[in-house]
Amino acid sequence: MSKGVFLQKLKYHYKRYLSIFFASLGFACLVGAITDYFVENSNLNSMTLFVTVWNYVILFLSFLFILVGTIRGASVVWSGVLIYIFYLLWDFGSYIFIGANDGYFFMANGQWLLGSLSIIYSLLAIGALVFGILLYVRIRQFLSRRYMSYVGLRTYALVFMILVILTYGILQPAITFIRLGNISLLATLLEPLAVSFEALATFFIVIRLKSSY
Repeated sequence: MSKGVFLQKLKYHYKRYLSIFFASLGFACLVGAITDYFVENSNLNSMTLFVTVWNYVILFLSFLFILVGTIRGASVVWSGVLIYIFYLLWDFGSYIFIGANDGYFFMANGQWLLGSLSIIYSLLAIGALVFGILLYVRIRQFLSRRYMSYVGLRTYALVFMILVILTYGILQPAITFIRLGNISLLATLLEPLAVSFEALATFFIVIRLKSSY
């Protein structure tokens, strides 16, 4: 393939290539996070392992559906996107209260930086929960032709992507590092990066609804 043809394909099909690129990065980071977790935590009790394995299975399936769907242009991609969003909604719902409680606890103990970050996380989680619900509902309605506003759907996807990156990709690792100090950089960043890359992939999948590119 000549350079000119490649650049032309990239220009007109950039949404597809970017969705595949970020979905691939997200899947690779998730596999790394799963591997690192079980290597470092092989002695955990069975209940903790069950909860963790269940969470990872859900994420793994959603990431796999998204990656395969973006590469093949198959409808299974939407199953992956909806599972992924639903999983995050559950997480954000619980983190709203956890972040608020942690923020109050840290501030009461004079840890103003951790307290402020936890409260900001909780507030952003509220926004992510609201826009995540709207995005989930609108995607289902758009696919069934009960909601036809592409601009509205794109806006929900964009805001949700930004909130996921701010919470999972930035605040969560920052809070973990400040709180625990000498924790492994790899273990702390892999899962947040996976979730953030998948948010980017989801955004480009959504904006591809406007065309076949």
